[in-house]
Amino acid sequence: FGFLGPMFAAGDWPFYALAVFGLARTKAGARYPTETMAVLWLGAALCGVMTGLFLFPHYFLQAYPALALAAAVGVQRLVEARPGRRAAWLVAALSVYPVCVRARAYFVDPPQVTARRLLYPNPLYESMAIAGYIRSRTAPSDPIYIYGSETQIYVYAGRRCATRHIFSYPLTLFPRNRADIDAELARLRDAAPRIIVYSAQPFSTLISSRLGLGFRDGIRGLLRERYRWIGRVEVRPEGSRYELDPSLFPGREPDLDSPECLFIFERL
Repeated sequence: FGFLGPMFAAGDWPFYALAVFGLARTKAGARYPTETMAVLWLGAALCGVMTGLFLFPHYFLQAYPALALAAAVGVQRLVEARPGRRAAWLVAALSVYPVCVRARAYFVDPPQVTARRLLYPNPLYESMAIAGYIRSRTAPSDPIYIYGSETQIYVYAGRRCATRHIFSYPLTLFPRNRADIDAELARLRDAAPRIIVYSAQPFSTLISSRLGLGFRDGIRGLLRERYRWIGRVEVRPEGSRYELDPSLFPGREPDLDSPECLFIFERL
């Protein structure tokens, strides 16, 4: 809240005010389907925000579509309460104010800068670069595997997961027993994906027990045995560093404990 509060409240308070005004003047019931949907949508989004009680800044973004709908209800209620030009001018002022305050983000900063401001250290454009690199070295039918919870790479690359676990959290943060981990490692060995992406980002591979460490060590052992290092992306707040060229890595050992890095390995 300390991170997001000043960022959003400075320019977006009219947005919140309209949402509160609209919903406060609405009664639940079948006569108000849009308003009811806005409340249900917002409630579901806030439940998502609270997932795991991590409260990562980017979790809050899912609430904004529902809040936008609630703000639209607020505009309608404002026009009903103050018909005429005064309401129109007030709505225009409330709409333009956030744009003026955020003019740099809207009109000057490139999307990559805004993404880093909102999502850092989570990789967005970095994932797109990694996905493009994977596409250039695989066929559409080649499975890949991501150690970490960066499932967007599967989508951007257009490649399927080599196993059924597209998220690492069940095996690093909430492992039930050693059998699940051994089964996943066995499936991974049998599938022999062409590419494995190893995320060293702490938020992507939260480990809570010795079992989680065991799964991580099993992945590292597989990489040492069957794969070679061909790429790295380091996610930085001032601008990420890309090393996507196999010729850069012969004779070098990856430091898999480096924070905010994603490593790319190719099957031997």
